[in-house]
Amino acid sequence: STAEIRRQWGRNVKAARQAQQLTLLDLAIRLAVQPSTVSRWERGLASIPDKAKVLIAMELDEHPSRLFGWPEARPPAPTVPTAPTKSNDRRSRAA
Repeated sequence: STAEIRRQWGRNVKAARQAQQLTLLDLAIRLAVQPSTVSRWERGLASIPDKAKVLIAMELDEHPSRLFGWPEARPPAPTVPTAPTKSNDRRSRAA
């Protein structure tokens, strides 16, 4: 359920915070939120906004996938440069 997912994310955040030897207040200051907000997140009483999830992961030196179950980032697919053609090369028309 959604509530259980929130609780699991909160447990993950709390464990990572404690592993970094940060207090709840320390993390709140780093995230520019109230300590009560971090407390509600850690207890699973409030949803963590996606932007906050990214900041939490950065501050706790964790990958978001470990804290929130997001997929690991994959490198972008390689791109092959295309040669300019007369239809898409404006310089050739200007010459």
